[in-house]
Amino acid sequence: MTTRPDHLPQTLLWGAVDMILRHRRYGLVMRRLGQGPRERAELSRRIPGMTAFGLLQLLRVLEQTGLVDSVEPVPGCSGKRHGLTPRGHGLNTLLDVVRGIDAVIASSPRATVRVMARQRGPGNRKPVATAGASLLRKVIRHRGAREILLWITLDPFTWETLRADLRRRHPACLRDALRFLVRCRLLSQTRVRPGHPCRYRITELGMHIQGFIEQTTDLARAPVGETFPEETTFL
Repeated sequence: MTTRPDHLPQTLLWGAVDMILRHRRYGLVMRRLGQGPRERAELSRRIPGMTAFGLLQLLRVLEQTGLVDSVEPVPGCSGKRHGLTPRGHGLNTLLDVVRGIDAVIASSPRATVRVMARQRGPGNRKPVATAGASLLRKVIRHRGAREILLWITLDPFTWETLRADLRRRHPACLRDALRFLVRCRLLSQTRVRPGHPCRYRITELGMHIQGFIEQTTDLARAPVGETFPEETTFL
């Protein structure tokens, strides 16, 4: 079992989440490990397209962030096995939220076009992640957007209110994050009357993203904890 401190920097977990969302097969690794400890060779065989090097890199990141730990091999198995920690199981549950985000994006044509257009890489390659995962990665990488989503309630707000409550953030950074959230359809923007300040309100898609950010933030702040016993049945 790997020895690590009870608390790890939150940036490590956000980096791991970003990596898991990058490829569908990385999410499949988490699901397989959620069913119980697995050998690395077994994971490579069961997940199409997963290279040995890619799997090794992923497992290293997951171990460093306290999501995965090694367990003792069982009789008849020569290789080291890997299993999810309590923290890893918590994140595995959160990854199911991505399906709900995909459904909301699919029901909103404008949001779908916007997300998928930004999802394609050089040479107009096909996306390697779902639209929901791609959008989540963009929000995760935008720290200002994450802070605004953690601050927002269901009530509409104005720029002045946001700036007053998050005054530790530079106004230019806040303005950029606000525009980013509107551009991604996570916030709606309305002006009641000419000359009056714009009012912003979180959208349905924004609430799904907000829930993921809130729960992942709580997970990042929680102690790493111990691994489950290897005989535990994972549901």
